[in-house]
Amino acid sequence: MEDTSYQTPEVKTTETFYRRARWWIAHREGARRLWIGLWIALDVFLVVFALWMFVDTFLINYEAERGLLRSLLVENQTSLRVTTEAQSAQPVTIDGAPLVLASSEDAYDFVGFVTNPNEDWWAEFTYQFSYGTDAVTESDVAFVYPGESRAILALGVEGARPTNVKLRLLDLDWHRIDPHATPNFPSWKTDHVNLSVTNATFTSLEAGSSGVLGRSSFSVTNNSGYGYWSLPMTILLKHGSAIVGVHSTILDQFEAGETRQVDLSWFQAFPTIDVIEAVPTLNIFDASVYMPLRADRAIDTRTNFGL
Repeated sequence: MEDTSYQTPEVKTTETFYRRARWWIAHREGARRLWIGLWIALDVFLVVFALWMFVDTFLINYEAERGLLRSLLVENQTSLRVTTEAQSAQPVTIDGAPLVLASSEDAYDFVGFVTNPNEDWWAEFTYQFSYGTDAVTESDVAFVYPGESRAILALGVEGARPTNVKLRLLDLDWHRIDPHATPNFPSWKTDHVNLSVTNATFTSLEAGSSGVLGRSSFSVTNNSGYGYWSLPMTILLKHGSAIVGVHSTILDQFEAGETRQVDLSWFQAFPTIDVIEAVPTLNIFDASVYMPLRADRAIDTRTNFGL
């Protein structure tokens, strides 16, 4: 007997589509009403939620919300200020009134002192001394490294003994030291400039036609691995711990490992000199101050910096 229950795939597909179409026609109106109901319910929920938030914020908890917002703003501003101050450089300080030292007849040296309290900022600045009623010295440039105190000089100021002398810092520029490139600045500084002073003597002389009243003599050794085209130094004469005389000198083409004799004349009388200090005032961040290695000595690297 022939099996009449078998249906081809085409017939099955047609019957399935037909049944779905009949279901949709029968339930379309109900589905539409259900969709509209859900949409209305969502709208009502959003409107009620918005009304509740408005009432809660502006009628019930208005003062509490304002207080919370105010406290957040104040705390954030305070945190920002604290963070900014922690990352910013602290001011360079001027340490007391400048010293006024006789350098010769009717000429005086001014010695001020500045301190940089920062650990990762160094300062470069223009300075001058004011004195008397409205007199000022010529401006000059100096710098001070992190954690360093430095003597600032104006030499040979002519005239009667000045009064009311003050050190003024002008046009101060800060430079941040990159902790990744220079994680230990004191060690890095010692690597780049390391001088030792030996055989220091001071000899007082009788007054003569030259006006020279004393001579200082000492040896300076460059213990670093760098040579310098021009090494400026501040010379301090001390009686005990008190500075009684100042001078400046420059050592040209001072090689790494070299020891050089330095002799200076002084035109004022001093008490007993106990200590002679030679303080380098070299900008170790300026690449043009360093001499190249001997193999490259034929090339003057200063030309690369427009000098």
